[in-house]
Amino acid sequence: MDRQEGVGWGTNHPFPALIALVAARRHSANLSIMKSERRPIHCHRDALRGLLLAATLLFCSPFGAAQTPLLSTPEPIPETSLRLRVRPLPQGARKVRLVTDSQGGHWYVLEKLDGSEENLTPDEFASRLDHDHRSRQRLHAFLNITSPIGVAWVVLGLAGQVLFAGRMIVQWVASERRQRSVIPVAFWWMSLGGASMLLAYFIWRRDIVGVLGQGAGWAIYCRNLFLIAKNRAPRSE
Repeated sequence: MDRQEGVGWGTNHPFPALIALVAARRHSANLSIMKSERRPIHCHRDALRGLLLAATLLFCSPFGAAQTPLLSTPEPIPETSLRLRVRPLPQGARKVRLVTDSQGGHWYVLEKLDGSEENLTPDEFASRLDHDHRSRQRLHAFLNITSPIGVAWVVLGLAGQVLFAGRMIVQWVASERRQRSVIPVAFWWMSLGGASMLLAYFIWRRDIVGVLGQGAGWAIYCRNLFLIAKNRAPRSE
């Protein structure tokens, strides 16, 4: 190949060799096209199989695998704790919590009276409740309590109810004596005492209806006793 003017290719320059290689490839390609017209059909099938094999190797190669997206790892589940209202509580426990760990497992945590904790699976917790229910005394089952301390609270609530109901008897007796409807001072004192005891009992039971009812009445009883004491002060002077 002759050199063109203004182009200085040396003996070691790659362009002449590259041009020669391209020309040889074109010549061989023309020959292959001419020969392919006389090849049988199975030769084309072999070429197609070769292309499929090459594509499969390329897809399974590290380069092809690197192009496929990796599966995202699942995010860890945050640990949660939920306090449960269980009535009656398991024996020896004062609180029950449902805990979900980072693996999605569920545990029941029993906070005992001495401050310690006990972890139970759902099956173990169900077995504990069933065992406590079967082994409860008749008195505990009748009063809906789980410990001897509950007996004291129930006695307090019953005493408050007796005192609260007895105020009506006192008011009825005072009215009969005077032959007219009167409200003695003892009525308000008994109302205040009974409401205080019942309010404490309903707070222990966590009964919102009883707490609201006795709380509102407690303020009214205190107000009436304050007015009675205020009106008696000028008379005593």
